[in-house]
Amino acid sequence: MDNKTLQRYHLTGEWVGIDAITEYLSAYGGDFASNLERLSMPTINMSQTTNEECVLWNIGAARVYSKPEFSTNNEPKYIDFMGGGAFRFKITGDPERPIYLTNWDIWVPDEFIPALFGAIDSDATAEFVCDEILNFCNNSSDDSESISCSSKSKKCTRSLKKKKGGKKKKYKGKMAKCISRLKSLPANDDGFWIDGDSRHCRILHGFYARTNQEHCPHVTFEKELDVHDKCKCCESKKLRAEDVFSAEQLEFFKSTVLPYELPSESSNPYIQVYSDGSQPMILN
Repeated sequence: MDNKTLQRYHLTGEWVGIDAITEYLSAYGGDFASNLERLSMPTINMSQTTNEECVLWNIGAARVYSKPEFSTNNEPKYIDFMGGGAFRFKITGDPERPIYLTNWDIWVPDEFIPALFGAIDSDATAEFVCDEILNFCNNSSDDSESISCSSKSKKCTRSLKKKKGGKKKKYKGKMAKCISRLKSLPANDDGFWIDGDSRHCRILHGFYARTNQEHCPHVTFEKELDVHDKCKCCESKKLRAEDVFSAEQLEFFKSTVLPYELPSESSNPYIQVYSDGSQPMILN
């Protein structure tokens, strides 16, 4: 990977460059959720590989669970799911970087993100996000604040410009009012997407903002441009899996036979959510 590598996931957005992709993946194994646990070896398809480019699709079974301290009622939810993706890369012949990854598109069931973020949509998580807004990101007044960040060092400096007659926001220093405002937002867009003006989008970027203040404009309640002139947690693009993958790829993801099956009572053949970690997918 390099600073041009593109990763797309239709429910959460896109990331460009090795730093952004690495940061996105850090959400698994971070404050809210466990590391991904592989439940099966992936099945691989490379039928579209050419002399110019390698194309790899893969699909496998995995598990992630919400951490108790951020779970509703402190009860973790375990999510077993089928997931995979499509990779495009080139063999460079350079011994120091033999493979150059150009594109990485992620496929998981549409129900995965609502299940995971629904599991951590707790009072503790809301307090975490509001701590970012009120204290860490210092977004507590009507004064305009410009944040200048270095994308390499991720260090940020602020300059505050006073507005005439500026009034303090009602939620300044008041955690309860911030939490109430956060909870008044929809959890997501249309039951799935979390790249719009939603609570779950702010939970995702609130995690990143703790170590990278470039995400501070994403967690505020106002629509603010970040240092890359992008407005995130503003309006969902509502990308569908069909916008990212071909019909052939989606058929591969959904029809490949794996050495696992979900419990028969599951309403969805690709995902199972439960509270008891001793009930994983059933081996065929």
